[in-house]
Amino acid sequence: MKRHLLVTALAAAVLSTAAFAAAPADNGDMMMPRHGRHHDMDKKDFERMRADFLARVDTNKDGKISRSEAEANAPHLAVLFDAIDTNKDGQLTQEELDTFHKKMQEARDSERKHFLDARFTRLDTNKDGFISKAEARGDRFLERRFDQIDTNKDGKISKAEFAIAADGFGRQGGPRHGGPGFGPGF
Repeated sequence: MKRHLLVTALAAAVLSTAAFAAAPADNGDMMMPRHGRHHDMDKKDFERMRADFLARVDTNKDGKISRSEAEANAPHLAVLFDAIDTNKDGQLTQEELDTFHKKMQEARDSERKHFLDARFTRLDTNKDGFISKAEARGDRFLERRFDQIDTNKDGKISKAEFAIAADGFGRQGGPRHGGPGFGPGF
């Protein structure tokens, strides 16, 4: 478990500073958690940033990143080189980078889901599957925004409303401008 968290933390550092990953998915109208600095970029901007990163790191312009190129030009990438280089040829291809990014995104999304589920369960003290105003007392974020989160105005927050709020408030000027979630302490 510690190793998984270490790899995930290192990967998050790589992915938040490097744009070598797959383009963000089209989420339609649903606000989904996004991580790193490219969470609100459109595909064109993301691809440009990704190409700039590869141009800077792939100094011999062979379309691959060698270990020495990573060490010299992207030390944060070099730290995870062996984990990304799945065929162990000493070169990182775009496919390997994309695959690694996808796995890290899936791991972060899974951890986030477990975290939100645990948080909801802890707040739902009567275990009826909803968070009432009384149950929200003591949680500054939920107290301040209860009526906004309770989108169907039934006087309680469902798990779906809770998840949408967790994903949406950071992206729409909430406590962590530009990031997902309920903000510090959530």
